[in-house]
Amino acid sequence: MARSLPQVIPNLVDQHALEASHLWLLRSLSVRAPHYSLDELARLDERLEAHLDGLRVAGESGWDFVKKALEIGEPGEVFAAAVLAFESADEGRTQDVLAVGMATSEAERGLISALGWLSYEQALKPMNALLASSASAHRRLGIAASAIHRRNPGPALQIALASDDPLLKARALRASGELGLVDRHTTVLANIKAEDSACRFWAAWSTALISGHKDAVASLQNVVESGGPFRERAVQMAVRRLPLRDAKAWLTKLAKEDRQLRTALIGAGAIGEPEVIPWLI
Repeated sequence: MARSLPQVIPNLVDQHALEASHLWLLRSLSVRAPHYSLDELARLDERLEAHLDGLRVAGESGWDFVKKALEIGEPGEVFAAAVLAFESADEGRTQDVLAVGMATSEAERGLISALGWLSYEQALKPMNALLASSASAHRRLGIAASAIHRRNPGPALQIALASDDPLLKARALRASGELGLVDRHTTVLANIKAEDSACRFWAAWSTALISGHKDAVASLQNVVESGGPFRERAVQMAVRRLPLRDAKAWLTKLAKEDRQLRTALIGAGAIGEPEVIPWLI
C-alpha cells in the first residue's frame, strides 16, 4: 500500500515557524547568559530542533511559511528559512535567504547561525560556494561559518586577510584566533595598528588569544579605555591575559570612572577572582 503524505495543518505549521524564530532569538541570548547551564542550553536546542522538524515534515508548506516570514527581515526568521534552504540545496531558496540575510548585519547573524546549526557535511557545499564567490560579503559569510565548524577555510582566509574590504578582513582576523591559526600569527599581529577599528580589535583579540602578546593586550586595554562597541569583549580577553596583579589594578582604575563601571564589572566576572566578591556585593 502506498504511504500517505502527512496532513498539513496550516495553523500548526505557522506555529512551528513562529516558535523556531522565537527560540533562536532566545538561544542567541542564552548562550552568553551566565545563569544557563549546558543541560538547559541542550534542552533549548532540542525544542528549537523539534520546531524545525515540524517545518521539514510540512514540506513545501513549511517552506512557504518561513519564506513569508522572511519579509520581516529579522535574524530569527532568517535562521529558520536558511536552515530549510541550505538543507534542501535548492538554488532558488538559497538565493531568497541570501538576499534577505545579507541586507543587514543583524539578519546576517541568522544566516551564519543556520550554517553553524547544520552538520558539517550539510553545510560544506553552501560554505564552499560562498568562499568561492566573487562577492566579499559572501566570502565573509563563508569564513564565519567555517569558524563555527572549526574548519580552516584555506586559501580563502589568506586572501581575505589581504583584502581591502575592512569587513571581510576583520572577519578573517577574528577567524584566525577562533581557529587557533598560529601560522597566521605574524600577519594578524601586524594588523593591531590597522586604520579600521574592527580590524584593529580583532587582530588584537586573536593575537592575545593565541599568544598573549603584550602589544596585543595593551591594544585591547586601549580599546576598553577609549570606549566603543568592542570594549566588553576587549576587557574579557585583556584581564585573562594580564598578570593577575596587573589585571586587578587595572579593573580598580576602571571602576573609579562612572562610564567604565559596567565594563569593570564584566572584567571582574571574566577574571573570576574571589577577592572582588565583596566589592561586587
